Amino acid sequence: MSRRPPGAAGAGADAAPALVTDTDALAALCGRLRAERFVTVDTEFMRERTYWPELCVVQLAGDSEVAVVDALAPGIDLAPLGELLADPNVLKVFHAARQDIEIFLLRFGAVPAPLHDTQIAAQVAGFGDQAMTRWPARWRGRRSTRRTASATGRRARSPPRRSPTPPPT
Repeated sequence: MSRRPPGAAGAGADAAPALVTDTDALAALCGRLRAERFVTVDTEFMRERTYWPELCVVQLAGDSEVAVVDALAPGIDLAPLGELLADPNVLKVFHAARQDIEIFLLRFGAVPAPLHDTQIAAQVAGFGDQAMTRWPARWRGRRSTRRTASATGRRARSPPRRSPTPPPT
């Protein structure tokens, strides 16, 4: 099933993301995204009290749509996602991809390819090893005013390990 929040009419990158909770909706989404030149990918996962990272959520976006895949939804098979990540005709764009790559390598047995990591590209372009949120300020020649958990000395908390999809009623 793929659901959009109330008021999210139509597709498009400006619309609210669709929530994907079953294999058929994931296969349809990945089929559409395979027609794109590039797809942006981000994951949310649990690493606390686990030996291997546990994939919880995958965020995907192309030119025409944005979706959040509930990897913990009951019965969902992520194989269509593995096929998208292996498609040589679609560039996969990540930011700070090291841990995302680890999850996909463990899950699908391969590194997504072709792959572009914006953090590495920024380092090569001379922006250094910094958070993506600071780049626009640096481009404008200003200091960033955003304070992160590490800058304030507080440790960021991971979300609880549960599906974001509400249980059936």
